Amino acid sequence: MADYHEVFSETKLKHFESISETSGIPCTDMLFFDDESRNSNVKELGVTFVQSSGGLTVEMMKDGLKRFQENKKSS
Repeated sequence: MADYHEVFSETKLKHFESISETSGIPCTDMLFFDDESRNSNVKELGVTFVQSSGGLTVEMMKDGLKRFQENKKSS
């Protein structure tokens, strides 16, 4: 697990491209929880996206980890 922090004022798509480029971590190795569905476009980069409206729950976390694992198997 990487510990990476970055503040970015562009779109999430550009933000994740930047994170991948500067960290060396491929987008396919990223799991992103967000409460805004408009940010789901990061899936275009291979990021596993989980919408967490109302806050992140244990079930959402489990679902995200399951999706991430499934995405890694299919890539």
